[in-house]
Amino acid sequence: MTGRPRDMTTGISGADTAERQGGQPAPVSGHSPWRSPRTPIAAEEDRITYVPLTRSLAADVARLHSTCLTDFFLAGMGPGLLVRYYAHYYGRPDGVCLVARDATGRVVGIAAGARDYAAFLQDYYRANFIGLALGVMRSFWRGPGGVRESGLGLTRMWAGIRALLHVRRVQTAPETSPEESSPHTVELAALVVHPDFQGKGVARELFRLFEERAVAMGVWHLRSTVLAANARTIAFNRKVGLRPIKRLSRDIVFEKTLPMHEVAPMGLAVGDADDGERASVRAPHVTNGQPTACPGAPAQSPTDWLARPRVPAAGRPPYVLALTHDVDLLSVRELPWRSRTLRGHVFRCVLGNVARLLRRRISLRQYLHSLLSGVSVPLIKARILADPIEESFRKMLEIERRHGVRSTIFFIPEARNPGKIPRGAKAPTRRAADYCIEPLRKRLRSLEEEGWEIGVHGIDSYRDLEAARREFGMMSEMLGHRNIGHRSHWFYSKGIDSWDILRQAGYAYDASLGSNFIIGWPEGRKEPFRPFAGDAFTVLPLPVHDAPILDQAKMNLDPSEAWRRISALLRETKETSGVITVLWHTHSFSAPRYWGDLYEKIFLQARADGATIVPAKQAIALWRNSVEAKK
Repeated sequence: MTGRPRDMTTGISGADTAERQGGQPAPVSGHSPWRSPRTPIAAEEDRITYVPLTRSLAADVARLHSTCLTDFFLAGMGPGLLVRYYAHYYGRPDGVCLVARDATGRVVGIAAGARDYAAFLQDYYRANFIGLALGVMRSFWRGPGGVRESGLGLTRMWAGIRALLHVRRVQTAPETSPEESSPHTVELAALVVHPDFQGKGVARELFRLFEERAVAMGVWHLRSTVLAANARTIAFNRKVGLRPIKRLSRDIVFEKTLPMHEVAPMGLAVGDADDGERASVRAPHVTNGQPTACPGAPAQSPTDWLARPRVPAAGRPPYVLALTHDVDLLSVRELPWRSRTLRGHVFRCVLGNVARLLRRRISLRQYLHSLLSGVSVPLIKARILADPIEESFRKMLEIERRHGVRSTIFFIPEARNPGKIPRGAKAPTRRAADYCIEPLRKRLRSLEEEGWEIGVHGIDSYRDLEAARREFGMMSEMLGHRNIGHRSHWFYSKGIDSWDILRQAGYAYDASLGSNFIIGWPEGRKEPFRPFAGDAFTVLPLPVHDAPILDQAKMNLDPSEAWRRISALLRETKETSGVITVLWHTHSFSAPRYWGDLYEKIFLQARADGATIVPAKQAIALWRNSVEAKK
């Protein structure tokens, strides 16, 4: 496992861990509320406090680690890179880093790891690319003792090159194997204890707390990779319940299945599930759409308070916010060289964002990132650099995981089929998708298990019953159920005729009633409605759409003006206790758009208002329950 730290429960000698004052907990008397009653306290100086990592502790943690885990290639590339590695854990919802401190504040233990550790490392590599490149060159000439050691230098240099060239497949890729990271697995990357505190339960307590945080994150497995020659760590892993699942050339992979928590889907009580929808899904501790912290675990992120339920003020009725995404693009790599979409992506990255930079709608850093994404398309297609569209999809998922919300994601079921326009002529070729959903089978099911809803971004479902049944059948067979919603690509629609076709094909609802050019309630419709009496098929209006608001070829609003209009719609929905739907494309969170901040601002405002934030299908169920309650 070159370029990745191994789990090691071992000590160090002569560690110089200076106490840091800024941002630290108050001095501890007695034991920490995190401390297990099983852990003995031998003496005053052995009293241990367990806290999440803070930025001010990163240097002390790195110092403890670098003296111990010398095979971790960052340890030989200068202290700065290792400090930044640990600082990278701070504030990340997918990372866990716990620190043990003695009564004097000295760092005496570390437990660190992350969910989907490959993605975590890739983010760190991209953020520190230049420093890593310099470290690779420096490691060839200098060993850890300050003298040239060619053998060790070559080993570290090769590890660094592997790290720099490592390009992780986007999380929409479905294939996972026991030896690969995944969103369902948290990897314990390092477990280190000072030798003076070994044998006193510190390592076991760090592991227990790490496991608690992993359960709270909703993952299924805890994994650790250990050197086959490290008998002490192998024995420790067996004691804490880890079992070997794979032997590599030099390493052994251990894994432990974590407890499951059966909870209602986000925003829906168990009794509200309809149409045969499963009433419980695997998720972290979630109640009414809001995740709760692991018992006894203080917040690790400054934004963790956002996960707490909001109680609406008197006289302000709550409302329902339905979050949705359309997957028009899935990867730059899949776009043909002659594709107009690819040329447009390059133009917006290189030249189109110049005007946005001058108007201060994006930062200089964002523009430089956009410029790199535009001029490096050959390297992106060669899988040397990260794909910006894949990165955008992953950022969208990370934002929603961090804030404990879920959304509906509409995928186009057929590749390279532009379909037809409402008049019957062939649609422009750029309407066709350049990705296929068949390879995404496992990934789509995985997203649904985590609480997201998957829908059909239809090509010809809106106009042809045979096509509607074909597209519906492809998605239902892939997901294993028939409770599926629809949104037409490019909002093509024939009104009531389209809804009748979709109803006959088996769709539960249609979310295509919206505009590609303006913001506001389409056709004056301010809530979902059933176009056919006695039939459960529902139409979900779409008043907020990212492209018409912010695209330079459309309304091209300043972010402040866009927010003013969106917040007005939120207030209007709040006054009527209604339902409001938001569409944000999955490729809008990275280059060249960078529209993720406004999307995040929308649901943060809704949460402050006391709104229920759910995917489209659950929003319709809640609306249906409220209508029936009024009767």
